[in-house]
Amino acid sequence: MNPLNQAEIFHFEGFNPNPTFSKTKDGPIYRVSFEIKPEVWQDFVEANTKGMIINFAAEVVESQPEAPEKPKGGPISKNAGMKCQEPEANEFAVAQGFNDFKTMIYAKCGIESRAELDHDKDAAKTYAKLKSRYFRWVAD
Repeated sequence: MNPLNQAEIFHFEGFNPNPTFSKTKDGPIYRVSFEIKPEVWQDFVEANTKGMIINFAAEVVESQPEAPEKPKGGPISKNAGMKCQEPEANEFAVAQGFNDFKTMIYAKCGIESRAELDHDKDAAKTYAKLKSRYFRWVAD
């Protein structure tokens, strides 16, 4: 027998709640959807839920910390992105023992994202020196 069709309390865990609403001519409709385990999904599939009213009480048993906001790129990272597209910059990087200019920037500046160039003064200084070396190499 499906636990949803009984008078007993039916417990389940819902993950990643997603609250939404939509406007209708009769007013807004509010919804919260959850991810659930396959066996719980099957209970809902097998139950005749049309017209059913479910009394719902929730308790947060675990919460994942929010990921820190990633720094956004600015003029330095934009410049680095354009340099990475230049064939001469990639030739320069290969001559220095790197696969390409992007790999060289990341390794020399100690970054994982070009956006860091706009937020890390040391990385920005290293990138400026790297560009100077590149410009001298192109001029020779």
